[in-house]
Amino acid sequence: MNDNRIWKTSKEIIMDAYERIMKYQSGELLPARTGYPYLDKALLGGFYPQHAIAIGARPGVGKSYLAQKIMNNVMNVNINPQADDYVWLRCEFEMNPEDLVLRSLSKKMNKDIEDILLRKMNEEEMLEMQKCLKQENSNRITYIPIPTTVDELKDFLWNVYMPANKDKKLVFVS
Repeated sequence: MNDNRIWKTSKEIIMDAYERIMKYQSGELLPARTGYPYLDKALLGGFYPQHAIAIGARPGVGKSYLAQKIMNNVMNVNINPQADDYVWLRCEFEMNPEDLVLRSLSKKMNKDIEDILLRKMNEEEMLEMQKCLKQENSNRITYIPIPTTVDELKDFLWNVYMPANKDKKLVFVS
């Protein structure tokens, strides 16, 4: 069967669905839990391969922050035992990656970003910041920190990122 074509027969769909169900029932595959029970329930257990999920709301209500929290939960092996076999590509053009890290530090340390950037921290605060940064550090998360064209993104995804991660249980792109 050629998986590159855009159509499949109902027989192929049924066979693919059966094989996937068996992998979930055996525990070979597990849905990626978001860490939010109400969201996992709405997603029928969590994230599954080849699903597209949209988070929508008006500006300034925390969509990006929620997405970051969901990513942290999905990539957490305490929430998702298979998370070591997940990778996540973040194409965040609303905020650059450094700003996302600063925002996360601000929330975790309960400090204004201005204080983190401009006020000298004591030793305890420095240790807390280092601990928070260590939690953010992962080779399984990749950023595209600058806007790209659709063709550049497509080329990177299909010729670089997906082939490099073809053996992963789940590949996320946000």
